[in-house]
Amino acid sequence: MKNFKTYKSFKHNDYSFVTENYSDEERKELADKGFALSDGSFPIKDAEDLIPDTEDFQKSLGESVVTEAKVKVTKKDIKDIEDSGNIDIAYKKAMELLKSLSESVVTEAKDQKLDKLFKQSIKASVKDGEDKLYKLTQDWEEWNVDNDDKYDDLLDSLFMAVELVQDAGVPGTNNVEDDKEYRMYIKSAEKHLKTFNKDIAKAMKGLNESKSIAIHEGKDLGSWNQGGLTTNKNVLITQFVGPPAVDDFGLGRKCIQINVGMDYVSLNPADIVELKEVLKKFKK
Repeated sequence: MKNFKTYKSFKHNDYSFVTENYSDEERKELADKGFALSDGSFPIKDAEDLIPDTEDFQKSLGESVVTEAKVKVTKKDIKDIEDSGNIDIAYKKAMELLKSLSESVVTEAKDQKLDKLFKQSIKASVKDGEDKLYKLTQDWEEWNVDNDDKYDDLLDSLFMAVELVQDAGVPGTNNVEDDKEYRMYIKSAEKHLKTFNKDIAKAMKGLNESKSIAIHEGKDLGSWNQGGLTTNKNVLITQFVGPPAVDDFGLGRKCIQINVGMDYVSLNPADIVELKEVLKKFKK
């Protein structure tokens, strides 16, 4: 917090405090509003006070995210916290917002890393040489470990190609000559890499199609706070144009997405028709 922060030390697993003084009058005023304890301690003047700016905290964030990540905090987010009227609710909402921002940054960092891997992989060739191709396998291995081996099946052809390039060697070193045997290894490696290039292209196409299913030509239909079973989440309902496949129902492509905090569900036109019928039976 800017004026009184509490954060858990990453190194010592204990709690440390950073303080800046409020005047007695300011503390009393904040206590009357419920943004400080009755004796004026633990004052929280605005939403920014709930977000740690200590050196350790900021350093830990910097080590885990990319600087290019674009994460937005809207005025509505801040106002919602400031208007909560209770220090406990304000704290919970601020922590939820901070968690949401952190998850957004991490997701964007992963997307950027994956995009870089795709670009390197789709043009990978034997001309890159053993070292560069081997590094590509290690980068993919690292990404897959962090992402539930999502693209592990793509790497078989790449590993085969690297092994063949290693077996071929480099002409002019270690008695390797640019002969029939060498060219046989290289030709086989090229074949595996072309398969790898095609598999990567298919994966990129599939990823782009899945992203297009998300909000496209979206329009917010309504929103409110204090939603969800915990009554402290922001709810947003958005209409968007779904993928061509949803048009098979003959109901058009108008879909809706319902966001409750970080959770969401996307409904196609047929889902919406069914939901309308269910809601008719719902009694308050």
